[in-house]
Amino acid sequence: MKSKLFSILLVIVILLLNVVVAYSDSEFEGEGTEESPYIISNSDDLIRLSELSNTAATADYATKYYKLTDDIDLSGNSFKPISYGTSMYTKEASTFTGTFDGNGHIIKNVTMTEAISVYGATYGIIGLLGSKGVIKNLGVENVMINGGNADRLCIGGIVGSIFNEVSIDNCYVNGMSVTAATTQTTYVAGIAGRTISQTGTITNCYATNLDYSLVAKGDNKAGILGSCGANGYSAENCYTTYAKIQGNVSATNSYMSVSNCYTAVEPKDVSASDLGSAFKENQTVKNDGFPVLQWESTEGYDDIGDVEKFDPYFSGKGTEDEPFLIQSASDLTQLASLTNSDDTAAKYAATGVYYKLTDNIDMSYESSYIPISRATNMYQSVAAGGAFKGTLDGNGHVIKNVSMNSAVMNTYGNTYGIVGYLGANGCIKNLGVENLTVENAGANRLCIGGIVGSVNAHVLIDNCYVRGMTVTATSSEPTYVGGIAGRTIGNAGDITNCYSAGLEYSLVNGNFSAGILGSCGNANYASNNCYTTHKKIQGDVSATGSYMKTNNCYSDESVKNLRPETLGEAFIADDALLNSGMPVLAWEYDSQHSETACFDITVHGEAVADGQENVAANYNAVLEFDREMNPDTLDRIVVLKNGESVENVTFKVSGNNVIISPALEYGTRYQIFVPKTVQSVKDAYGRSAKAEEKEITFTTGAALSVKDVKLNGKPLSEATINRGDDVIATVNIRNLNASNPQDAAVILALYDKNGVMKYAALDTAKIAKSGEDELSVTLHIPDDIEDGFSIAVMVWDSINDMNAVCRAYIH
Repeated sequence: MKSKLFSILLVIVILLLNVVVAYSDSEFEGEGTEESPYIISNSDDLIRLSELSNTAATADYATKYYKLTDDIDLSGNSFKPISYGTSMYTKEASTFTGTFDGNGHIIKNVTMTEAISVYGATYGIIGLLGSKGVIKNLGVENVMINGGNADRLCIGGIVGSIFNEVSIDNCYVNGMSVTAATTQTTYVAGIAGRTISQTGTITNCYATNLDYSLVAKGDNKAGILGSCGANGYSAENCYTTYAKIQGNVSATNSYMSVSNCYTAVEPKDVSASDLGSAFKENQTVKNDGFPVLQWESTEGYDDIGDVEKFDPYFSGKGTEDEPFLIQSASDLTQLASLTNSDDTAAKYAATGVYYKLTDNIDMSYESSYIPISRATNMYQSVAAGGAFKGTLDGNGHVIKNVSMNSAVMNTYGNTYGIVGYLGANGCIKNLGVENLTVENAGANRLCIGGIVGSVNAHVLIDNCYVRGMTVTATSSEPTYVGGIAGRTIGNAGDITNCYSAGLEYSLVNGNFSAGILGSCGNANYASNNCYTTHKKIQGDVSATGSYMKTNNCYSDESVKNLRPETLGEAFIADDALLNSGMPVLAWEYDSQHSETACFDITVHGEAVADGQENVAANYNAVLEFDREMNPDTLDRIVVLKNGESVENVTFKVSGNNVIISPALEYGTRYQIFVPKTVQSVKDAYGRSAKAEEKEITFTTGAALSVKDVKLNGKPLSEATINRGDDVIATVNIRNLNASNPQDAAVILALYDKNGVMKYAALDTAKIAKSGEDELSVTLHIPDDIEDGFSIAVMVWDSINDMNAVCRAYIH
């Protein structure tokens, strides 16, 4: 009996062991054969395949057959390529020699970071593809790759490096952004980065929307294949929108056999009939109307003919009458990205394209700004579209708190400025730049300007200023630095009605540094009606001066008694001490562009001991500034009492405070308006024993945008409020900052008929970078409140700083 029981138990144990062994032998559904491939159905499966193929003990998985059964979203993951390699061809564990069949599916939102970056690292969905390996029927969308500063990276949207009878067929990449700060060349392309040896084919593929603007060394960057290093490779029936490719798919075409391949800027440049039976025509907004592969679905996409044409990046049309609008810091960085990309620079940096700022822009959230249309070697554009040849109209606005210190730009002759390289017929006008910092470790022949780094022929910089610019450069060779422009290259151009102040240069070789133009290298450049206050400038606007024609320009000691009428009608007196009393541009005081600080102050009673009622008292309102003010400018401040202007208002300066008389009456609501021309106001208070109500309406949250405000589910224009109601305010807020999350607060406040705040409710949130959130606040309206009450919905970018984004009142 005992032996029989033991036998039964032994059989059970053996069966259990078999189950365990069978499970561990198969990480995926299927058998890994051509007839029964391993199934990749989700992001976990794909990440697991990456892990197995990069581990020596399980490297055999890189030899099998795989098939996707669904689209895969890799958002929130840092993906390491399948069969990742180093030194361009040295495998970490194994080279992928199997078959990866996308089966007409898409892998999207792929992020690969510098954490895997070493010399010759291979980036792609597959890192190393070799020895008869196959990738087919796969789409890849929205790829972001950061290779750090490792050298000779091999980067492709599908595969990083390929060798030995491989095949990539029926695949596409739409949307790929690459960053690489390497000092040696980077091999980068939409489909494959580099070939190593033997033979291989890339057929029926396309790559669109590629951005290599942050690749420091990119001689071997292209649309389909970055570099072909061996005989026997071919590309057939392929196209790319990458503009830099000149009649060929490979950047180094010495070994590439190319047949029926195209570069295309617009859909009309290539058709499905040109490409062959693997493609079909596309009249939808999918892929911007370019041909797509037969297996791609265009269902659910609007027909291009039914959709009013609009720019995917900016409001406006880019014409002189309807310019593209730059409305935020994200718009400015987007413009820089587009003009530095081979794929889009030809459109966005071209002659006849117009841009206009609609507001001041604070770049504090950008750790390192990359200039619009930057160049290397002083005049060689990083993008095929060339220098910026359009028109950038600041429209009387200011770009402030700009920092440029990117390692990507630390190369010979790099150009620094709001615009890096201003080309033939380019124009920048009506723009102010404040608090600009440039730091560079030591690259030679840098061209640095507050407005533009390097300028070419027939350019115009007009009606601009730079206040506050710090430059640090340790190059032993000359650094070309100017408050407005760093260096001229072409043979003609004008800088007119401009000034610079507060320039600090720390340069090892600063012979070519100046206040307006650092170095003028060609004839027929002129500077008219300009001045600079920089002490280091000696007698001339240009440091070299050999070719610069100066007319009515002033620097150093000569500016001390300079009058605006001397400079011309573009300048006016600095009554508000914007520029330490020196002349300023007339648009700086233009009311249509000025911001206004509005302080709501309600004077409350003073608390008295022993339970007595509050005693009425009058108090002076006090404005606090960040410096002592000029009393002559303060008469522009307006004081309203219950909506009516207060007569005979006077101002007394006491240090950084300005005391307003007459005294404010107890229990009364006042509004104090301070125009931008009286700058640097920090605070306002009513000298009350109690905390008074205060709203600062002029400082907008730099990173927040209010998309929608509703009360009890209705738009503000349709909302009504009544005694006894519970009012629910819902506010949809978008964070425009692509780099950092942003605090937001919504306050719902109830005011009585005198404008005194009675009750308030608050909701706060931290909104993810480039994210959206809906905040909701509920407030009860008492039954006994008198007629004339109102509700205010206030949105703030920080409950501590109380910087208002917007407000709306419902009476």
